[in-house]
Amino acid sequence: MGPPRTNCRSPSSGRASNPTNGVLGFLFGVSDSTASRVRTRCVPVLAKAGRDTMRMPDAGRGS
Repeated sequence: MGPPRTNCRSPSSGRASNPTNGVLGFLFGVSDSTASRVRTRCVPVLAKAGRDTMRMPDAGRGS
């Protein structure tokens, strides 16, 4: 007989890994509505900037 099994789940299981607007507001000293508004405006811009700067590795270069 092996060790007893426990049915433990982490508090964040089944939830998104991004911080909530309330947490972001607390960390930056602003209200949760301000954090939400800034997040809504910034995420698409940051995502586009990330896509624009990603490059595939050069197949001709040895590693």
